[in-house]
Amino acid sequence: MQNALAQANSSAQEALTCVRTVIGFASEEYEHEKYKDKIDQHYDLNIQQLYAQGFYYMVISTFLINTVVQALLLYVGMVLIRNGKLTVDVLLAFMLYQSGLQNEVMNLFNSYTSLVKSSGAGDKVFELLDRVIPEPGTGHAGVNSGDDSGSSELDIKIRQLHFTYPSRPETVALVGTSGCGKSTIISLLQRFYDPSGGSILINNHNLKDINLRSHRRKIGVVSQDPVLFTGSIRDNIVYAKEDATDAEVINAAKLANAHAFIETFPDGYNTQVGERGVQLSGGQKQRIGTLENCLSLH
Repeated sequence: MQNALAQANSSAQEALTCVRTVIGFASEEYEHEKYKDKIDQHYDLNIQQLYAQGFYYMVISTFLINTVVQALLLYVGMVLIRNGKLTVDVLLAFMLYQSGLQNEVMNLFNSYTSLVKSSGAGDKVFELLDRVIPEPGTGHAGVNSGDDSGSSELDIKIRQLHFTYPSRPETVALVGTSGCGKSTIISLLQRFYDPSGGSILINNHNLKDINLRSHRRKIGVVSQDPVLFTGSIRDNIVYAKEDATDAEVINAAKLANAHAFIETFPDGYNTQVGERGVQLSGGQKQRIGTLENCLSLH
């Protein structure tokens, strides 16, 4: 139950944190269904737990412990009294003490149940506390700073540099100083906002009159900080096109020059990216983000 609830909360938090990506790909219904599936799983586990508790209290606690044990004590006590080996007051006192002891044992069992629930959360904490930083991770004793010159200064000079990727030799760019509105133009084209004045026309149609879902599915955006969702590489690639075939996924990966590095992973396209893609490098995340757009625009 705890794992199911944690997964549901993680799915909701991820969707809300990455809400611009969700809206940009018109994937509100997909995220809703994904969260609903996890909540339904948690609900089903709750029902199973209630059935188990009901069976326990009805059969174990009420019938076996209370009814059967008390009846057995009365029967044995009556036999001993009839044989003169026990008195009524001693039997009564024994049954009262036994009832008090039984309640304390039941409380002990309930405490054990709470302890098991707590240990589920504690495992995650101790897993982080006990982890060992692998080489050459940050903080490891064997990490080399990379500065063998002994100088505290770093001199990098780039002059008249030109570069284009082989698959994208031409680019149309919005150029301007920081804060001049480049990102705002993109947000307006995706209709995250409406202009205060004037209008944006797409094929001579006012953007305000175009179906937002179909419009956003025709736009591909790769941000500076690409957003990936918990799941496999393939899950993220097909985020904008859930019915994509394996051939389409691989073709999109090749277009984005990502197929080669994906194939180096032991699980290939089924490799888990971790929460918000923490298992991948920044460049790899950008490639996967590009893949989403390649597939959505295919």
